Amino acid sequence: LPSDVMLNVLFNFVFLLVGSSQTTLDIQFHQWCDQVGIKTPHAKLITTSNSVAGRGVFAEGDINEGTPVIIIPEYLVLHDYNAALNFPHVAKELEKKRSRYYKNLNKKALWRRFLLLVRRKKKFNNEEDSNNNNFLFATPDDFWQADLTAYSLAVLQTENHFWKPWISQWHRQDHMQAMYEKGISWNDDIAVDDGVTQLNNVLPYLSKNRLKAAVQLRLGRMKELHRLYEGFSSTSTTTYESKEDFAMYGILTSRAMDLGEGISAVIPMYDMINH
Repeated sequence: LPSDVMLNVLFNFVFLLVGSSQTTLDIQFHQWCDQVGIKTPHAKLITTSNSVAGRGVFAEGDINEGTPVIIIPEYLVLHDYNAALNFPHVAKELEKKRSRYYKNLNKKALWRRFLLLVRRKKKFNNEEDSNNNNFLFATPDDFWQADLTAYSLAVLQTENHFWKPWISQWHRQDHMQAMYEKGISWNDDIAVDDGVTQLNNVLPYLSKNRLKAAVQLRLGRMKELHRLYEGFSSTSTTTYESKEDFAMYGILTSRAMDLGEGISAVIPMYDMINH
């Protein structure tokens, strides 16, 4: 990755934190980096209370302009193309699931999407609306979220995959993640309002109305994608309500970044650099 990108993020962390030391998991992660070809000549992953997430990437000293900070081989980047090469059977199943969106999309669904924008408070008899197969929140631009979630779960279900030591250490603990894991419905006003209040305590500069709109969109999108895909995991049951599915979705979407040209991805080491 270009050093100027790293420098922008690491600007305030140009020193190794005094009194901080790596945990066993931190050391294991760096050992994995060495094994797969990630080079970190000027950065280190540390578990510390000085990180906003409890664990983050910090510079080990002053960094001169143009100096490589972290070098990450492209094959390690988790995006649809790399993932499909590693899990062709999952890619085939995901393609079938995505096709249901286009099959079921109709004028009624588009009309109801319009109603959602005009009347956000509109209630439907059934949030899942499984009989009509309408989608209010999810669009094809969002499919990568379900796809990468499915691939990540597939990695964890596979023995000795090179991504597994990295993905198995993923962790997220915040109020939005808690709502994801509980599978809260976007139109459950009591649960949503409670979550928004907690988020507003952390983000007091944002109005509750804006936060609520953002939360409802995210919760609605997750549940619609989960319904469309009949669960994110290839081992999902017919009920496909899974806390593990929701938890992975929340973690992955918080770590992913836009690479341009319609490609979203999670990049090892870089995914914790803003912590």
